[in-house]
This record gives sequence, C-alpha cells and structure tokens, in this order.
Amino acid sequence: MAAALQRFGGARPPSPERVRAVPRRARDARSARARRVAGRAGARVTPPPGYVLIRPETLVALQKAVEAALGARAADCLVAGGLAGGAKATASLDLPKDERVRRLLEAGREIGWGDFALERLTPTELIVSVGDSPFARVYGRAGAPVCHLTRGVLQALASTVLEAPVAVEETACAAVGAERCRFETRADRRADAALLRGVLHIGIVVDDLEQSLREWQRVFGVSVGDRWQSDVGVKVAFLDVAGTRLELVEYTGPIVERFGPVLARREGVHHVCFAVDDLDAALGAVRARGLRVVPGFPLEGAHGRIAFLEPEPTTGLVTELCQPRGPA
Repeated sequence: MAAALQRFGGARPPSPERVRAVPRRARDARSARARRVAGRAGARVTPPPGYVLIRPETLVALQKAVEAALGARAADCLVAGGLAGGAKATASLDLPKDERVRRLLEAGREIGWGDFALERLTPTELIVSVGDSPFARVYGRAGAPVCHLTRGVLQALASTVLEAPVAVEETACAAVGAERCRFETRADRRADAALLRGVLHIGIVVDDLEQSLREWQRVFGVSVGDRWQSDVGVKVAFLDVAGTRLELVEYTGPIVERFGPVLARREGVHHVCFAVDDLDAALGAVRARGLRVVPGFPLEGAHGRIAFLEPEPTTGLVTELCQPRGPA
C-alpha cells in the first residue's frame, strides 16, 4: 500500500464503496490518466506482458518521417503496423464477440492509447471512439486524420468480430479539431464473393527481353502482342499462347530501391496477375484477410491500375491484382 501511495503522489486510495459508485468507463479513464501522469512525473511504470513502453512523441516523429518519405502511402504502412499488433492481441482472445471487443478496448486504455469507448456493435458494424488519443495530441493540427496505428488495430479486431472483409475509416480526429477520434468499421458482405474475375497473365522475368522474344517465336511460333515500358524500371511484352497471356519482363531500373525486395529481379516465373472489378475494394478485402500490399502501389500498369501483394508464404509466388481499363 505504501508503494502504491508513493507511486501516485501519496494520495489516499478511495474506499471500495466509492470505487463501485464510479462508472467503469470513468474508472478506466482515470486509471489511464493516472498512469500517464506517473510516467510524466518520472515514476516507474511497468507495461503489461508482451508490450514495451514507447513515448508517443517517438511514434509520431517516426510517423512524420515516413510521411515525408512516402507521402500518402505512409498511412498504409502505419495501418499495417497496427494490424499486425492487433492481430497478435486478438489471437489470444478466445471469447464471445462482445467480450472480445470489450477486452481489447480495455487493453487500449491500459496501455495509454486513449479512452476507448464502444459506440455500436452489430453483425455488420463496429464503431469506436477514442478520447485523448496520444497520437492526435502529439501530432498537432493536421488536415486529415492521423491515428493510423489505432485504425490498424481496430481493423484487426473488426475482421474477427464481423467475420467478413472490412474497411475501417477514421471519420473524426482530434488532430483535425474533433472532440474525440471516431472509427467506423462496416463489413462488406459483397466481398465474401470471389474477388478475382480471372487470370490476366503469368509474369516471367527475363534477362534480355528482345532475345527472349526471338526464342519464343523461333521455338514455339508465338506472336508478340502489346509492348509497354514504365518509368519505374521495367519493360514488358505480351505473348498470347492459345488464350493464355504471358508477360515477359525485363528490369531496366532499380526496382528494389523503390518497391523493396518483393519485386527483386528473379528470372523465371515471377507472378500471376488476376483481374478484379474494383482494385481499391479488392485491396481492402485482402488486407482484412491478413495479406499485405507492396508499398508504392497502386500504380498505372500496362492494362490498368495494378498492385502487387507480398508473397504467399508456402510458395513464394507474388500476386498482382489489376483493374483493367477495358475488357479483360
């Protein structure tokens, strides 16, 4: 008891009757505020098991550095980080849906991510508000919502509670002037249907595009179709083989420096490209199912807007999604 009094400045703890009289949400918020005050005062604060103490100033400085480097793509990177942490946290919660939500929001308060409050939970909707978000508070005034880490955590939670691909949007943010940050998550039941319309092409990386085309024509008698060259560092040519389209790809620039090792040069069969009706909706669905989009995408490709997914773990094959400009 003496240690507890010293930790929180020597104040006498309230009586059990008084504690019971205070609503649970108010007690949780008060506890989180006390923990933040203790941290600012230099008192030792022990994080829950599996967590580390990082000041919000550190995370926000990192966020701003990523935004300066990647622009609008930074939000996806930060959401991916929150999604990974949220998936880890929810994996251990083998509980009914409403209890799972309550426990994760309670954990958010306990680790100092703000005063989480559940506004609505239905089979297709999860709405959460957060007061005193440390990310919004430290970030300062902004022209758009900034709590991307929180959004990722809630996306991980919603994808297990709503059991369908979900899209999470921060519809209000204290950094933009709102009283509380607000996150709205709605399941898209239409996304339960097949995402893929069909195979557009199989991508094959070659060392010399012109030489490879000559060999394909000489050996198999195939004709060369469309050609395309991109300023991101590739040139491609398409071959039609009995209704199957092959894409031969020659790297002409520093792909790894721009997109990372997933698209590193690797001769041979490299990726399979699938057509989708709506690329943005498809990317939202695959993210909700735990897949990651290669940073830097979507971009305009040879036949429409494209995005690459990180490799499927058992085969290492890279998947490309394309929303064709015309008929696939």
